[in-house]
Amino acid sequence: MERLLAENKEVEQRTADTLNTMQQERQTLQEERQGMQDERRGMQEERKAMQEERRALQQSMEHERQVMQVGIVVFYLNVLY
Repeated sequence: MERLLAENKEVEQRTADTLNTMQQERQTLQEERQGMQDERRGMQEERKAMQEERRALQQSMEHERQVMQVGIVVFYLNVLY
């Protein structure tokens, strides 16, 4: 009887240890998942910032192109008149 109680207690302890290990692993996986989601969010924000920077650069280049065209027209008008 004592042997059965001791075995039962040992099984209960191993079960509790296994459950604790599984809970720790689950917690670790959740933390890793959260970290990956945060990293993904950061990458999306970085991508958005790069797109905004690209748009601003394109607008600036378009403005410079227009200024050059106006300059060329003014130059030719000065030469012609």
